[in-house]
Amino acid sequence: MDRKSPGNAELLSKARELLAGSGPSSVKAARTIVTGMANAFAVAGLSLLLILAVFTLLDGLLRAFANTPIDLVREIGDMIAAICGTCCLPIVLLHQNNIVLRIFDRILPPSGVRVIDTTQRW
Repeated sequence: MDRKSPGNAELLSKARELLAGSGPSSVKAARTIVTGMANAFAVAGLSLLLILAVFTLLDGLLRAFANTPIDLVREIGDMIAAICGTCCLPIVLLHQNNIVLRIFDRILPPSGVRVIDTTQRW
């Protein structure tokens, strides 16, 4: 078979045809969908954390008054907290932010906290 190689004009026209569906409106629609999904994950994660807080309160009350703790709360509490943190990651990444855990604020003086903050940014 004798085929001619397409010229630059033909390649450009084919590329324009392929990219015709990916204009500003489709990018805006994709951004809206991704933002909605990230918000849904964040709401689900925070709702799960709220449910864990309610069960922790019930566990404490039952432990204090009826001497019958809810063992499930202690066993899956760490796992639920990890799932909740993971559910909040998409919204953080979407807004190009960071999740910061401040554990040294109450232990160290402000200058020590600044040193730790500076060294973690390297």
